[in-house]
Amino acid sequence: MKRLTLVVSGDVQRAGYRDRVIELGMSLGLSGYAENLPDGRVRVVAEGEEEKT
Repeated sequence: MKRLTLVVSGDVQRAGYRDRVIELGMSLGLSGYAENLPDGRVRVVAEGEEEKT
């Protein structure tokens, strides 16, 4: 299992960003969360099985 943590800055709070990220992650079979940080950024944590090629 792999985990990715991202911290995103810009106009991401109050813009539906977290909901869209969660929706996209679920459509890809990932689990995790997105949370607003006090400084205006958003932290995204996603995890899932590594794709075998």
